[in-house]
Amino acid sequence: MLTNHGTKTTQVVNSLTCRLDRRHPPPRDDLSQQELQQSAGYSLAAPAFQRHHYHTLAAVWQALAGMGGASLAVKVILFVSFFCLLPGCAVPTISIEKYQSALAYKPKPAVMRMQANVVVTVTYTMPTEATALWKRWGNSDASIENYEQAFRNVIFDDMAQSKLFNRVDREETAQDTDLLIQIRLEDEAARHEIMSMTVLDPATKGSIKAYHKEAVPGLFETHWIRDLMADLKSNLISDFKDVDFARRRQLAEEERTRRLKLAEEARQLEISRKTDLDESGKELFKLQPDEQFSVSQATEFLITWKNRHLANVLRNSPTAELRNYVDQIEHTILQATDASEKEKDEAQRLIAGGANGAPGHTDLARAYALRIEVLKPILAAIKEEIANRAR
Repeated sequence: MLTNHGTKTTQVVNSLTCRLDRRHPPPRDDLSQQELQQSAGYSLAAPAFQRHHYHTLAAVWQALAGMGGASLAVKVILFVSFFCLLPGCAVPTISIEKYQSALAYKPKPAVMRMQANVVVTVTYTMPTEATALWKRWGNSDASIENYEQAFRNVIFDDMAQSKLFNRVDREETAQDTDLLIQIRLEDEAARHEIMSMTVLDPATKGSIKAYHKEAVPGLFETHWIRDLMADLKSNLISDFKDVDFARRRQLAEEERTRRLKLAEEARQLEISRKTDLDESGKELFKLQPDEQFSVSQATEFLITWKNRHLANVLRNSPTAELRNYVDQIEHTILQATDASEKEKDEAQRLIAGGANGAPGHTDLARAYALRIEVLKPILAAIKEEIANRAR
């Protein structure tokens, strides 16, 4: 008798769960008793409901179907009553991991592997009307945010696990990134999904290629995500399969090296210009000789001046001028010490508060400390020369 009602069971359960999110697959057959018990705290409206409650409802309907003497109408009423008694008000936050487990699928393997290093970003946000509906069903903001992030994770995992690229990153931190890939999923209308993929140049951030796919999935279908992603990746392969990304990276590295060399040559020329004269030390002994140059750059100028001109200054400068140099250098050492300590304190304050920006202050503190180390031997040499003249 239970078997005879199998079709009706599916029809009734499906009709009563039609308001569930369409992206979730039919429930697994391997749910443990513990999972079913844990699911009792989930909202009917939450996407996790289908995975956790579908079997429970089916079991209740099968039991009611086996009741002798009761009409189908009575059994349906009893079943709906049980349905309405399931929790739907106090809904705990559902984790990203639970949503992601429900959404996950095995990506279609790529037909080829491109030697490209890519950064993939995924954008998906539930429409305003859908968010409002979920909240009316008892879902928290945290659960909705977790659901959105789980969806983004699943799409990112598709790109990472399909073995299409040499490397897939979430953030553009490496210098050898070949492509930036932006994927966007939009809910255009009921059961109408639009997925777009835009390929950008990492250097210019300009668009290279853009692809667009649409789907109208069924209520319990999830393979549409996999299929749309497979179509988009197929288009991408068609356009980029002949690109030698390894050679492109080699040429880019050679160009970067050339530019660094030119920048270093320009820097050395500027140092030479700033330190061509013996008396240029008068300015370089200051804490900030020129506002257009950083503390570290000014220290480099000072090192070059010391190696080129200090001996001449010690030999030819009047004693009074040497004493002025001593006064200036000692004041600068005092200022640099104070500035270094302030930068250290600020770095510690930012670290303690969990804020960004601490490394910049730490680097500046180190730059002031290095200035002191360069000034000390210059100061000692000038003092020694003054002492020798006094004998």
